[in-house]
Amino acid sequence: MALNYKKMIETGFEIVDKRGIRRPFILNEVQDMYLNQLRADYKDMEGIRENDLKARQEGFSALIDAIFTVDLLALSNVGGQIISHKEKETETLMNRVNFFVDSWCEKRGIQRESIFKVDSRHYLETHRGSYLFIGTAGAKTLGRGGTLQNIHWSEVAFYPNTEILNAEKLVSAAEQQVLTGVGKIFRESTGNMLGDYFFRECERSRRDESVYKFRFFPWFLMRDYRTSLEGAFNATPEETAMMEKYGIEKEQMLWYRKKSMEFETKALFLREYPSNPEECFLTTGSAYFNKDAMKFYYDNVREAQKEGQLAFDGVFM
Repeated sequence: MALNYKKMIETGFEIVDKRGIRRPFILNEVQDMYLNQLRADYKDMEGIRENDLKARQEGFSALIDAIFTVDLLALSNVGGQIISHKEKETETLMNRVNFFVDSWCEKRGIQRESIFKVDSRHYLETHRGSYLFIGTAGAKTLGRGGTLQNIHWSEVAFYPNTEILNAEKLVSAAEQQVLTGVGKIFRESTGNMLGDYFFRECERSRRDESVYKFRFFPWFLMRDYRTSLEGAFNATPEETAMMEKYGIEKEQMLWYRKKSMEFETKALFLREYPSNPEECFLTTGSAYFNKDAMKFYYDNVREAQKEGQLAFDGVFM
């Protein structure tokens, strides 16, 4: 029977929120929705395989790492690793996991040494044989050997991309340590380059050519992403079309407009706060065609009135 992750996270862990305030880890609307999707799609929360493409700051890393921390504390002989794309982010993930553990211990009046046989900066191992490693993509400790149950690839689209080390080699090798149908593997990231490893894996999932489920989480799912109106809101034609297409409210649209002003280019903004999966990749990198023009045509193309093939004599078949 699956653990009650929602209850264990919300009653056991604390988190420092975006405003720097320490509070109980109550799932936000996107985290709660995602956890419900996982519970519906995977019996007993086992055999999870996910390609999660999302907007910035929706809380996916925090939720996934909280799930892994629950497994670490509550189960025996579960091996896990959390891998980030750069050292600074690894420190953030590591500090957050340790904060989860500390708040768990405080609520129960116990000491960390009563739980952990090994309690180091990047590696935790319990007396029950479960362990969790937190590191950076490219670290030597990521090897091919051993057995794991849980892997979290955080911002996998931004992993190193060289002939010697790249996301495809790193991810595919490490994932072979997890038996088919066992444990949890999450690949979560904002989009990056059209044609890169994460893009290709998302596309395979969308075509049902992969055991990994594809999920996309646009910016407008976040309740906090809205700005109070101080008068009439005069939407541009493009904004009006977006509001109608996605059911976006005026306060959300105003937030979106102001947020876009923080970015030097529209391409970078759309990558960070996409409304659809195509925006995540279409508007990044160097392209032959103008990116804004491509987005315009993508958004405005009409459905074909007739489909078929032209015969050699010019007759439409």
